Amino acid sequence: MNKKRLGNVICVGNFSITPVEQLNITNNDFNNGVYFLAAYEPLGILIECDGIQWAIDITGRQVLIADLISDCV
Repeated sequence: MNKKRLGNVICVGNFSITPVEQLNITNNDFNNGVYFLAAYEPLGILIECDGIQWAIDITGRQVLIADLISDCV
């Protein structure tokens, strides 16, 4: 199961920084038991300052906000 989500907002001065991350959860049966593995994968950040917003992906390129946060829960 993979879920894209917005992380906790970090405020620095008049900047608001919101991480965009994907939660990957894997489970499987193993010797009469079950194991689970969960990991966060960073996808980018949203930056807001004085009402202006930017979306930056993990490589540092500016992208469309809608593309970065599509399918977020």
